[in-house]
Amino acid sequence: MHYSNFKDGAINYMTQLYSPFRCQTCIDGSSEFADISVSDAWTRDEFGNYLFKSQSKLLARTNKGINIISDAIKSGALVVEDVTVNKHYKTHRLHRRKKGLKTPLRVERLKRKGIVVPKYDKVPPRPTLKESIEERLETFVMFLGRYRYIRYPLYKFLTSKFGVPIVKIRQLIKSRKYRRKP
Repeated sequence: MHYSNFKDGAINYMTQLYSPFRCQTCIDGSSEFADISVSDAWTRDEFGNYLFKSQSKLLARTNKGINIISDAIKSGALVVEDVTVNKHYKTHRLHRRKKGLKTPLRVERLKRKGIVVPKYDKVPPRPTLKESIEERLETFVMFLGRYRYIRYPLYKFLTSKFGVPIVKIRQLIKSRKYRRKP
């Protein structure tokens, strides 16, 4: 990989280029149906600095999940820190929005085309024009990612020195986002 920050850089583009079709139709980006959800702790402060390096987030969604986590803590297998009161604890908002709003748009469009897709009983909110356009662009990039002869050159470009300016622009946009008041 190139010298720019991997997490804020090329990986964001590669996840869309290499997204399996089933992931493109999944609305459960935060494991809402699980007893315990585990995710990366990408929580940042207002300057864009990571607050919880080398840590994961854990969310117990059921009593069974709470009991499992409690037992792991008691046995010393798990060390926890409650961060729910941290004012910066708002990670994965975009991912939840993408999976909760944009994916259902994609699923409905695919269903109208006669493509077999999962059936969900969750009705998404009405999207704005901007969200509809964003979803179409994401779908187009994921469509391109299905083809190795397109995906591989894009991957090589994004991970080369020529892709660095694009990654740097994305980092600048993200750093400005974190400076905004919540």
